[in-house]
Amino acid sequence: MFREPWYTVDPEEALRLEQELDRELPVGHILSGKGVVAIAMRKDQDDVLYQLVGPDSVAVVHLTYSQETMPAFPKTEIFPTLERFFSERMAIDCLEWE
Repeated sequence: MFREPWYTVDPEEALRLEQELDRELPVGHILSGKGVVAIAMRKDQDDVLYQLVGPDSVAVVHLTYSQETMPAFPKTEIFPTLERFFSERMAIDCLEWE
């Protein structure tokens, strides 16, 4: 399903990444108050793919590992479907990885 540099996270790692995102999100962030599940991560960066609970959309979040105060951080890119993530983001990441 995921191609390098992306990989599927196991349940323990997913929980850790979900808790980290919750710690980082400031009030007013696009994901603030939304339920998410970590499903994948880039092995070479701090980019995590989260499935939004409810809609079909997914979000790539660049974790900062610090508590943010500005709503623009952590940097987040929303895709309306997982398929759009595959075609628009993962395809480019894979080409750059090679």
